[in-house]
Amino acid sequence: MKVLVLEGAKSAALAIVRSLGRKGIDVTVGERTRFCTAGISRYCKSRISYAPPEVDRESFLKNILEEIKRRKYDVVYPVAGETTLPISEHKSEFLPYTKIPIPDYEIIEKAHDKSQTLRIAMESGIPCPRTYFPQNLEEIDKIAKETQFPVVIKPRRKLKWIDGQLIRMKVTAESYAFTPLELKIKYKKVSQKSELPLIQEYIPGGGYGFFALLNHSEPRATFAHRRLREYPITGGASTLRESIYNEQIKELGLKLLKAMKWHGVAMVEFRLDNRDNRFKLMEVNGRWWGSLPLAIASGVDFPYLLHKMVTQGDVEPVTEYKLGVKCRLLIPNDLLWLVSSLRYSNKKLEALVKFFEFRNMYDDIISKEDPLPILGALRASFEDFAQVLTGRATISGELIKRH
Repeated sequence: MKVLVLEGAKSAALAIVRSLGRKGIDVTVGERTRFCTAGISRYCKSRISYAPPEVDRESFLKNILEEIKRRKYDVVYPVAGETTLPISEHKSEFLPYTKIPIPDYEIIEKAHDKSQTLRIAMESGIPCPRTYFPQNLEEIDKIAKETQFPVVIKPRRKLKWIDGQLIRMKVTAESYAFTPLELKIKYKKVSQKSELPLIQEYIPGGGYGFFALLNHSEPRATFAHRRLREYPITGGASTLRESIYNEQIKELGLKLLKAMKWHGVAMVEFRLDNRDNRFKLMEVNGRWWGSLPLAIASGVDFPYLLHKMVTQGDVEPVTEYKLGVKCRLLIPNDLLWLVSSLRYSNKKLEALVKFFEFRNMYDDIISKEDPLPILGALRASFEDFAQVLTGRATISGELIKRH
């Protein structure tokens, strides 16, 4: 059995490589550079490089198709949106040569486009933040009169290709508006990058994630976690999280994914609203998620379960796992959380104490059994920092189009 895992610089790719490699599966890692986090894992048998989809989407697709024809992989695993979206859009070109366990493009779009996600959720009776879908700038004044502040201005899509170059958009401090005037100014700014962004009430409360593997909408594995830290601190990817079980999250997450007719893996994000103690939908990640190592450490091996489902047709359901397991992404995200907390938080000492709690905690990348990937993670961190210095990206990870 031979598989190809893409985006080897991602921590989720490393988790997939370690999971499948431990089972004796021949794993090749692809990335724009061969020296990457998952590519130097002891569980990686070979490495390939390809054109970066961020700047040359068409060449990337051509490179992957040629590689699949040449090496005859049994399964190809795209990881994040940078590869999942282009491959799902062109999946029919790949399927004669390999298996690709991702939903069809029109299903993927239901998760990628937040407006579609929220409309499906609302029709299904799933609690959501109060959301406005303005069709033009003239509607902003009306929304400002009837909404309660603060509000969050969210791009409909995190990823968008313009003239072959990828623009990555995130919710940052600049996405929050506290007055009608601020809403108008910031909405115009976000609109320059994102077509028809959403306006959403701010939900005060902690973040939670529900993970699932579905076989044509039927659950085969489920898992949930509570976010303990995230970066950017205004709302972003988790840097430290803990495994939990919550029946309400499970019911809401499965209800939404079934309404979307999901097949494969997905993550549904919620916030627990402090005001009414109800979970409110934030978004659906229709691809592998960064906190995947926590699920595996807790006993739900999503990569291997998906692999068995793809190659054998189905798998026995897995719903039980260890609770209270903690896992962090120290380099660079949790370090960035610490820097941000020391700069902006009024609880600096508390942040320092919490950061240096290492006991009984897993890490997404650091491992005595498989130590080399930390070098790849350090390289990726330096490259990200270089993009910030050259104006290609923001400190929060947004990619900016070059003119």
